[in-house]
Amino acid sequence: MLSAPGPAEPVPTLTFASSDRAAVLLGVTEMLRDQGYAVDRADYRFGVVTTEPRDVGTFAEPLPGLAQPGSDGDQAWAATVGHLRRTVRVTAQPIENRADREALRVEVQVLRYAAPQRRVINASRGRVFSSLSAVPEPWAERGLPGAYWYPTGRDVAEERRLLQALRSSP
Repeated sequence: MLSAPGPAEPVPTLTFASSDRAAVLLGVTEMLRDQGYAVDRADYRFGVVTTEPRDVGTFAEPLPGLAQPGSDGDQAWAATVGHLRRTVRVTAQPIENRADREALRVEVQVLRYAAPQRRVINASRGRVFSSLSAVPEPWAERGLPGAYWYPTGRDVAEERRLLQALRSSP
């Protein structure tokens, strides 16, 4: 489920020994690939692994082989009426006052596609025509893009699912 505005839910964490950092981050990279994410960057020195954006499944994907793991009914509905995608960021950070332990945080950000330049200009006989032209001139002068992705919140359920997959991996 997508997180609603209000008190922020804590990001799920997993603790591990600092001496196991390289092995844990390698395991994170393998787990993300096993879960269908394409790893964008894996910086073991700074303890950060990020993925490329991945589309959220829609109701148009009813077959088990097409449905993406981690999508629930609310997300499928939201992705059907508006293009959504997820990005995963996993970080390993030292725990204060514990030099021998680190915390692994899994954050899943949900992004929504916005294309404000696509304006409806005509509707007749059940057809909707929109303007698919380039970026409007005033926007281009101000350096604004014609389409962009903006964050809508965190996917707490997917964070938990990925952390559980990490715990159960060898």
